[in-house]
Amino acid sequence: MLFIVRAARAYGAFDNLHGSPDGATFANAIRQATTVHYGHAGRAFLERLETQDNRDWSANFERTKALPIFSQAAEGQAKRVSARFALYGMAGELATEYGLTGWPPGDAAKAAGEYFRLWLDERGHRNDEKRKIIEQVCGFIDRHGDARFSNAKERPSDRSSIIRDRAGWWQDTDDRRVYLFSSEGMREALKGNDFSSGLDALQAAGMLPAPNPRGKHLKSKRITGRKGTVNVYPITIPAEITEPPESHLEVSVGGVGGFRGTPPGHGGNSSHPQGDRPITPDAPSRTALLQQDAHDYVIAKQGG
Repeated sequence: MLFIVRAARAYGAFDNLHGSPDGATFANAIRQATTVHYGHAGRAFLERLETQDNRDWSANFERTKALPIFSQAAEGQAKRVSARFALYGMAGELATEYGLTGWPPGDAAKAAGEYFRLWLDERGHRNDEKRKIIEQVCGFIDRHGDARFSNAKERPSDRSSIIRDRAGWWQDTDDRRVYLFSSEGMREALKGNDFSSGLDALQAAGMLPAPNPRGKHLKSKRITGRKGTVNVYPITIPAEITEPPESHLEVSVGGVGGFRGTPPGHGGNSSHPQGDRPITPDAPSRTALLQQDAHDYVIAKQGG
């Protein structure tokens, strides 16, 4: 398992330069030293642990995981990562006890706990970015699903209106609607984000199929009225977002059940994928509901 955290300490990746004029000099000194001296402490550590230390390390490990610096993880991946950092901290403290580090007692556990905190912060940052990308694409469909997309199986001459500034097409599957974004439409929907990262976030959320062997997310689709095939990004909004939970249902004034907001592609008019449904006077907008659902969906995806 590889953990990556931001190196934003007092001197880049370091808090103490130990007499070096700058972080680069210190890093080079470490690099040169490790090309000559390596493995000494590891062998001494294992020899001492195996032949002279009979403590119950399973119990010690459980106590280490219970320390406040490691126990802030609630469940899922974060809990597994906290256990890994707790193991690092315990091993570092043991090496200090064996006289192999020269560090004050407690420093190894403190450092491991600090890096676990940084990992948690970075993880939250990444999930926030992913949530915003999902919200942004859902919002784009919510705003432009009627005007800038059309049925991929419908001939242009059969349409009652002209599609201006086309962002793509849509097609219905057995259970939901797929939006076939053109390259220009996809870039517009992801505007303000790194395009590749945006596609990766959509794939991770189950909204975009996995890339082909060449690493491309574009899929070739036949569009009625167009020669050959068209390369598109097929976007499907997950059921967790398109199907509102009970908290999004409300009885209207006239006693008829209705959604507070209509998810994109689930309206009542087959030629207009966002046909209206009854909306209560104080109802939030469809985009607001999509944003809340996207937030809940990302939180659910990260667990476990």
